[in-house]
Order: sequence, then structure tokens, then C-alpha cells
Amino acid sequence: MRKKGRRLLLAGVLTTIAVASLAIVLPRLSSVTARKPALKTAWGEPDLQGIWTREVDIPLERPAKYANQEFFSVF
Repeated sequence: MRKKGRRLLLAGVLTTIAVASLAIVLPRLSSVTARKPALKTAWGEPDLQGIWTREVDIPLERPAKYANQEFFSVF
């Protein structure tokens, strides 16, 4: 019975390692093989149609405290 228990434990550990390896490797493989060339409009510019999210808010105007500063840098 001990040998059977050890074999089951070994089979479980190996199965866990195999599943974890596949979970790491498969997304990388699919992203490499699924790359498509960038779509372009009829006049040659990138086609930006699609679904855009607002996960990050980027201010479009300079904050008031930098109003008199010509360049937006630390130097």
C-alpha cells in the first residue's frame, strides 16, 4: 500500500507541474502566434477603430502650478 501511495503522490506532483507549466507557456505562445499586422486605412495611416477603455486618466492640460514654466522637466 505504501508504494501505491507514493506513486499516487508522485503522479499528483507531476500533474501539477505539467498543468502549471502549460498555464505559463500557452498564453505566451498564443500571443506570439496571434500577432496580426497593424491595420491601415485606405490612405496609409493606422486604423484606430475599436473599443477604447478609460483605465488610466491622463490630464490633457498642464497643472496650474506649472503655468509659468516653459519646459515640463526638472532641469
